[in-house]
Amino acid sequence: HPTLRQQAALKGMLEELAEAALFQHWLAIPGGAVLLRGDEALLGDELSPSEYLGGVCDLVGEIGRFAVRRAADRDAAAVQDALSTAVAVQAA
Repeated sequence: HPTLRQQAALKGMLEELAEAALFQHWLAIPGGAVLLRGDEALLGDELSPSEYLGGVCDLVGEIGRFAVRRAADRDAAAVQDALSTAVAVQAA
């Protein structure tokens, strides 16, 4: 129901769902596109633009946390990939 989507708890949950789907996609396809458009957009038909955008914004933080974990393991290539992705998302 449209009015339920305006409730903070549900809106936040949908943003987290978008973040999780985007992060899973990023992990599965190293170097692949994160910001998919049109029919390729993850959960695109099920989320409003603001919900999807909220997930994208949260994704940058998740990628940053991933980079810190990889840096602790001295995985420079993974850290560089994370940085490149975060910069690309912020520039989009």
